[in-house]
Amino acid sequence: MGRTDKGQVATEYLVMLAFLLVAIVFVFSFALMSYRANSDVVSMKTSVNALAAAADQVYALGPGNTLFVEITVSDTVQSYALSDRTVSYFAVLSGESVEFFASAKANLSGELPLAPGRRLVKVASTASGVVFSEFTGE
Repeated sequence: MGRTDKGQVATEYLVMLAFLLVAIVFVFSFALMSYRANSDVVSMKTSVNALAAAADQVYALGPGNTLFVEITVSDTVQSYALSDRTVSYFAVLSGESVEFFASAKANLSGELPLAPGRRLVKVASTASGVVFSEFTGE
């Protein structure tokens, strides 16, 4: 009888350990998804704020001045908008559409990068406002 009891205890112990490991995997995967979503939010907020700050700087310096800003574009980004004095990126996070925007002092125009990753953006001041373009090294 002692041998059967030991086998039952060992089996119960293994089942309990398996249950705990499955629970830990679920908790870890939830934490990882939450971290990724928060990381995307922070990087996009930082990027639009950096673009607006650079636009304000070149606008204050006057026409003919240029700055380069490095931003991080999330892979969740769908589109962007440059309307009057606002720079916006639109992304889908957790199934919901989210807008990240910042205001500037000048009229904004041009094109912003949509490809995910770190991108270099040229911010140039003109007589009509500030123009954005992705810097490709040319």
